[in-house]
Amino acid sequence: MHIHRPIAAPLKIILARALIRLLALLPLGLLHALAVPLGWLLDAWPSRKQAVIRTHLALAFPEQGPTERQRRKRQHWIEMARLGLETGAIWHWSRSRIL
Repeated sequence: MHIHRPIAAPLKIILARALIRLLALLPLGLLHALAVPLGWLLDAWPSRKQAVIRTHLALAFPEQGPTERQRRKRQHWIEMARLGLETGAIWHWSRSRIL
């Protein structure tokens, strides 16, 4: 049985790989700097994950107020952005450049 995939799925993979390859050309310091505004954008983006993160932070840090938990949530998104931006470096840089 043949499963039909939308033509957009392979295109998304090709574009994602191209973006990762392009990000690998940038210095790590610049990637880390770009993670901050990207993390702020991700933090502001409405999604179901936002509610899950808020719930987890409230359970993990009941002694902290909403302001501190919001700071932690934003930092979570900054670190996730940093991880995503570093992917190209990890995949495409030489071992000597990584170490």
